[in-house]
Amino acid sequence: QKFKSFYGMSSDTAMKKHVGGVAEYRSSEGKTVKVPYRGPVDETIRDILGGIRSACTYVGAAELRELPKRTTFIRVTQQLNQIFAPTQAHTEKEPDAKRQKTGGD
Repeated sequence: QKFKSFYGMSSDTAMKKHVGGVAEYRSSEGKTVKVPYRGPVDETIRDILGGIRSACTYVGAAELRELPKRTTFIRVTQQLNQIFAPTQAHTEKEPDAKRQKTGGD
């Protein structure tokens, strides 16, 4: 099975890739996980757009710009995130940036 790496922008992976590494006075946050590859992104985008169209229909919004006017958005503070569910994602161990630099403790 194929996997894709998925990482947050404050992870070691992102900082090394986009900034050249983690600054000495900072620490990385976040993690890198491998998620099962499900094919091209266009199908996922179509699914998301379909959900948005459905939501617009439910609330009577003829255009996307009407959606915020016809709904009340609430912040959900705790939810199940399927991307990081233990059965679907495999956490990649990220090397400790300081240990790599100095070669040990």
